[in-house]
Amino acid sequence: MDAVFRDGGTGNDGSRRAPKGRKGSETYACRMLRIAAIETLLTFMRWASSALLAALVLYIGWLVLSPGDIVTNRYRTLNDARADHLFERGWLPDILPPSAGGIRTSHNLDLNTSSGEFSFAPLEYAAFAARLRPHRSTDAPFSNFEAEVEEMRADGFYPAVFEDEASTWVFFCKPEGRCDYTMWLRRD
Repeated sequence: MDAVFRDGGTGNDGSRRAPKGRKGSETYACRMLRIAAIETLLTFMRWASSALLAALVLYIGWLVLSPGDIVTNRYRTLNDARADHLFERGWLPDILPPSAGGIRTSHNLDLNTSSGEFSFAPLEYAAFAARLRPHRSTDAPFSNFEAEVEEMRADGFYPAVFEDEASTWVFFCKPEGRCDYTMWLRRD
């Protein structure tokens, strides 16, 4: 039995395909479906590659801009900080006033820097300040550090420096009994 196609072609083997050498309308429809499927696949691949590229850029940006390993500790009293061996680890020198409390330290382990704050009895300010030297321009590894020093000074903080064999601390203190500090390892 011969199949009859819309264009009048017949298959001599009983199948529903166009005779050899003849391009019927069904062949054209199949070709259009294939083209539409390929275009859909290409569109999806472009979208997927764009999404993958965007995700990769975000991940690399996060790695570059993330603050690194930062560890923050809080101590109610100076004795609590000593019991946790804070000073032995070198993030803060053991020169704080005896009444120091509300101690907060944040250490960037990747950059070997530290910052924090503490409070103390105002009567102990003179003795603490005597252990520090007046601040002069430093070799701080932070951009615009001297501008930040001037801002702190404008807010009523007195900048002063303490150094040991490897580290520098800049303390920003108010005689009323509050200090902020920034520390870095020197790369001599």
